[in-house]
Amino acid sequence: MEKLRLETGGHLASNDDLMHLEKKTTSLVEVIFKSMLRNPQISYKLYGCEVTEDSVAGTLQVTEGAIFHQREFYQVQAQNIPLQPGGAYGFKITDNPSSPGVKVIYASGAEVIPHQDRVMVLAYADFDLVGTTLEQFNFKHLTPDHLWSGTKLSFERPDGSSGPLVDLQGPKGDKGDRPGHRWSGSQLQIQNTDDSWGDFVDLKGPKGNKGDKGDKGDDNGIEFLRVISSPSTSYKFPPQLALLEVQFPDGKVGYIPTSYQTG
Repeated sequence: MEKLRLETGGHLASNDDLMHLEKKTTSLVEVIFKSMLRNPQISYKLYGCEVTEDSVAGTLQVTEGAIFHQREFYQVQAQNIPLQPGGAYGFKITDNPSSPGVKVIYASGAEVIPHQDRVMVLAYADFDLVGTTLEQFNFKHLTPDHLWSGTKLSFERPDGSSGPLVDLQGPKGDKGDRPGHRWSGSQLQIQNTDDSWGDFVDLKGPKGNKGDKGDKGDDNGIEFLRVISSPSTSYKFPPQLALLEVQFPDGKVGYIPTSYQTG
């Protein structure tokens, strides 16, 4: 683990020192990024690096950004180069033109050249990375490919092969206890796990709309003969009741009582 120490005999603090510390922090981020990236062999635009043609000005332009290429990070500065219509363009790796290249001697005697980063510049023909093949980085690139089979899950290994299927569904648990409950008409109340009671919930919904008229029923071969409004019987017959005389499929005659409205 590297530590920052203040010692007698050192040099005055400068921006280079801050840049050196920044680079150490960036290196740690790079390690994390490379270890999590699904396919570190692919080049990505981390941000910016948008290339456009300006036919009026006759230039090919790129915005400021950063590129991950061959497991390394490169800064891209905003730049304009003369336009070559139809020409292939890309990004060329070069030394950082803004790097001072001045060695800093620390109290320990070590000589360090801070922020001597290599960068990428826009170029025609002579380039290290084809500009049109760059894929925009997304956090999905940190997620390995996976395959589901029912409740089983398999992840893709770094070498591209598939790992074993792992069943994420555990064994069936024991049957839980039935919660306490009580009714009030059509309302139901459930007891909570802390023995308190929840709110009553009315399980009876609003009255529905009247349904459509059904199809005409089958008479099952029964033939209507006549209505007997004052049947001759040995028992008292209600005046609002009548008999329907019908004939059944086997030829027998029978009577079905029914009510009727007078007047």
